[in-house]
Amino acid sequence: MAPIIFPFLTKDFVCRANAMFARHLVAFQHELRAADEIYLAGKSFENSDHELNGMIRDATYGNRDRTLHIVDPSKDPELEPFHCSLFNAHLGQRYASLEEYAQACGRR
Repeated sequence: MAPIIFPFLTKDFVCRANAMFARHLVAFQHELRAADEIYLAGKSFENSDHELNGMIRDATYGNRDRTLHIVDPSKDPELEPFHCSLFNAHLGQRYASLEEYAQACGRR
């Protein structure tokens, strides 16, 4: 199973206070570079953290064919194109909830 990496907005403050979180950001970028598939769950907003967006764009830059699966109830028509562009990926599956995702995976 692939690791789950949680980005956070207070990177500078947290990373200076605890080296473990600095390693977390390095792992986040490493996993994005290596990913063929990315699952984005519960992110129904356009990220206003420009530094984090830059980290994502840098880690996913290039011609690699990635697939982005989105698990989110948002009906915002910009959600999919914004995040596909951000993660340099094409849209795979779209699920309205974790329950719908679990059912699609054969889990209840």
